[in-house]
Amino acid sequence: MAYSNTPPEHDTPCRVDPDLFYPEDDDYTTTQIETAKEACDNCWFKVRCRELGEHERHGVWGGTTPAERGFCL
Repeated sequence: MAYSNTPPEHDTPCRVDPDLFYPEDDDYTTTQIETAKEACDNCWFKVRCRELGEHERHGVWGGTTPAERGFCL
């Protein structure tokens, strides 16, 4: 799935496919994390998203996982 750097209104990859970024029970697969991070890399909102997700214990935010943000789950 390809994502554009240009915002179509306010759609971001995580709004288009939330299950990819916020899996149930934080049960991530390596492929899922890589796909989510790739989508984040091409997202126009990545920097602000990372700031907003700094204290979030769940989900991929701005291309970072909970473990990368310092949370052990």
